[in-house]
Amino acid sequence: MIADGLVKEVRGLYKRFSGKEGAAALTAIGYRELFPHLDGKISLKSALQDIERNTIQYAKRQMTWWRGMSDIEWHVKPEAALQTAKKWLK
Repeated sequence: MIADGLVKEVRGLYKRFSGKEGAAALTAIGYRELFPHLDGKISLKSALQDIERNTIQYAKRQMTWWRGMSDIEWHVKPEAALQTAKKWLK
């Protein structure tokens, strides 16, 4: 994400929407962690560590939620998932 220009993207959005109503998208992981860096409060390295930590924590919460659903079929291979979807659609 960083190599693809995340910092530049966030910088532009932050300047444009900071403090404005309806800027809820700016609270997404990867955006909100960069704001303190853009304000000069933390280093880019620290912001990247925060992004990594928060992404991992979010993924763990998602997995916990999914595990609680008894009718989920897990597939590793896309072909198996496609076959299940085809069966379900019939």
